[in-house]
Amino acid sequence: MRSDGQALSAAYPNGITTITWTATDNMGNSATCSRLVQVNDVTPPTLVGVPSNSTVSCPAPALPTVTATDNCGSASVNVTQSVSSGNCTTGYTTTVTWTATDVSG
Repeated sequence: MRSDGQALSAAYPNGITTITWTATDNMGNSATCSRLVQVNDVTPPTLVGVPSNSTVSCPAPALPTVTATDNCGSASVNVTQSVSSGNCTTGYTTTVTWTATDVSG
């Protein structure tokens, strides 16, 4: 029996799950043993929809929607921008950085 109520063959969640094994013989005698299964999420999330470097005309178009997927649940996406000096006449560079963070950090 698993402490999270899932079947033994189900995927294990991030963190610690206790498994309790019980053996019972024909006379009704039983013994139990518990084991811990620890899952550590070390795989970073994957960003989806990040555009390649591009040159655009002013005014710059809206940023695309970028999402993230993760093997152990959900991930959030943070966007930061830095803009060089200049304007639409002289030109400027905007650096956009998308960062995905999962529940394991």
